[in-house]
Amino acid sequence: MGYAVTSLCKKCMLNPDGSLKLGVEQEVVMASAEITNEDEFILKCPKGHSIETFISVSKFALLFENGLSAYNQGFYTEAFSSFYTALENFRLTFAKSFMVQDNKMDNALVNQIFKTNKNSLIIYGAFVSAYSIFFKEAPDTKTSKIRIDPQFIKIRNDVFHNGYIPTTDEVAELGHNVYSYIKRIHSAYATYNFSESEGKQIPFPKILEYQFSSEVYWLEQRGITHNDIHMGTNYEIISSDLSSMSLNSIVLEEQELESFSKLLERNRTNQETFSTYHYTK
Repeated sequence: MGYAVTSLCKKCMLNPDGSLKLGVEQEVVMASAEITNEDEFILKCPKGHSIETFISVSKFALLFENGLSAYNQGFYTEAFSSFYTALENFRLTFAKSFMVQDNKMDNALVNQIFKTNKNSLIIYGAFVSAYSIFFKEAPDTKTSKIRIDPQFIKIRNDVFHNGYIPTTDEVAELGHNVYSYIKRIHSAYATYNFSESEGKQIPFPKILEYQFSSEVYWLEQRGITHNDIHMGTNYEIISSDLSSMSLNSIVLEEQELESFSKLLERNRTNQETFSTYHYTK
């Protein structure tokens, strides 16, 4: 399964003189593209228009969503692989976010570091270091409040290297374990700001701040601003959080988490409701 993203073609909404089409002249034309490992791609519409686009949605959320879609369609081995890959990508994103948000490193330098160091053990080591410094404890130990069940490491190796076909229960258990792991760490790794309306400190996930900084970096590289995105037709940013993880919400306690069946239900609803991005075979 792959990822296809669709968005309104802004160029098709304009007359040749640049004015907005009105009334019966209006037409809705969708531009689309396949999402790759890069954060940018070109949206193209049937009329030949091209729009340079940045996707400000975490890859781990897309990978996890792909796992839910695969599970709902009965592709359980692919679901297992997507869930575990989402976990590994989350650890990478956490490490990169820590370097940029907490160590004030340049986005370009951080991206270059991990482009030349793609080994999973190196990435996991970077995650362990970043997590331990921020939370003052090591992740994934026997005493950790948040951890991945060690059984899934063996199952992962058997699936990836020995052709093992996981059971539906194993896939569902991994899916919920990964969801719990990502959601709780994502929520706890936050900046706290005082809300006058609520009269208390409100957490905001630092990974979302990192995503926004990456978005700003992309704009700066092109010499444009968010206003140019809103007013112009040559660029687009897709930043809606339509994933079943609902990363904009904060969940700190295990009892506040959604069940796996609820996540599957939300995934089915997302596929029927939203057109910003969807999944293709």
